[in-house]
Amino acid sequence: AAIVEEGVASGAFRAVHPVFAYFSVLAPIVFYLAGTPIRKELSHLHVIDLRALSPAEFVAAMQDAARRSFARDRRVRRAS
Repeated sequence: AAIVEEGVASGAFRAVHPVFAYFSVLAPIVFYLAGTPIRKELSHLHVIDLRALSPAEFVAAMQDAARRSFARDRRVRRAS
């Protein structure tokens, strides 16, 4: 919660409830971990090459997605 609250306070993040932030980050992690046997089987059968989907690649992708989803909208809004 502290990371989200600090991001909101500094203006880097839009206003987002820490619990919603938690669930939006938790779900992909659960699916990634639960899908490990499926990824291994698909790779074993040579259906698709999933070797690039290492835990480090996943973490980097999740960090980028979280930063983008929580980012404050910095576009200039014009009065109508």
